[in-house]
Amino acid sequence: MKYIIGVDVGGFDSEIILIKKNKILKFKSFKTPKQRKEFLDLLLQEIDLIMGNISKKKIDFIGVCAPGPVNSKKGILINPPNLKNCQNLNLVKIIGDKFKIKTFLENDANCAAIISAEIRNVNNLVFLTLGTGLGSGVVINKKLYKGKLMASEIGHTTINFDGLKCSCGNIGCFEQYVSIRAMNRYIDKYFNERISIYELRKKVEKGDKKALKVCDEFGKYLGIGLANVSNIFDPEIIVLGGGLSNFGKYILNPTLKEMKKRVLFRSAKVEFSRIKNVCVRGACLLNQV
Repeated sequence: MKYIIGVDVGGFDSEIILIKKNKILKFKSFKTPKQRKEFLDLLLQEIDLIMGNISKKKIDFIGVCAPGPVNSKKGILINPPNLKNCQNLNLVKIIGDKFKIKTFLENDANCAAIISAEIRNVNNLVFLTLGTGLGSGVVINKKLYKGKLMASEIGHTTINFDGLKCSCGNIGCFEQYVSIRAMNRYIDKYFNERISIYELRKKVEKGDKKALKVCDEFGKYLGIGLANVSNIFDPEIIVLGGGLSNFGKYILNPTLKEMKKRVLFRSAKVEFSRIKNVCVRGACLLNQV
């Protein structure tokens, strides 16, 4: 059994792991540089460091996941709204040329969906990452659904046609209402001062009414979007991951309440991810896709 390197490129933070026989041997996280050259230099450096003294011949492949949209066939980051300086960046070629190791690229939420469906042993699943943006991955009949190439971008479906402008250029995207920037906007609405997401979590646990209102508003919009997901795909389960999923029941309860109002026939089961570092772990399965 050879080693596998997994990389998760995030809008703020990135992760890299070295695994063998599904066991994580090394893990490293690092801030994602905003500038293209700095990002590439650091990424290649971190891959080299985590490889250490292991011969390249013993590395099966490098699996990379990143915010969409990505062209996985050509290995290109196309125009990720949360990685502004990485448009049309051929990560697979750059990494492959540097290390002479087979390299794959996939949407981060697709990777999370792949491993979540495998661990739960379900046929149909939708995964949403609640973080810097709103990523999504869909598994249908145990296979990753990609449409012609780049499905699914559920975060950039419109839930408010007269709403806020999104970083992608559209108006009223789902992502604008259930992401870190959305949570910060709700904090500004209910508090007279800016508090961090971490501070909000502490206030919620203490039963602070304003903090609970923030979670209720976030959950309401999440429920609207999940009702659409449930109506379109009728999955066995919708899995929520990403940093904001740490709010647990405080966002889940209002989500399910709103979802119940809007689902046509039956609601999909909604759960939080059971897997730590789910996207980068999923990237280590890309040779199977």
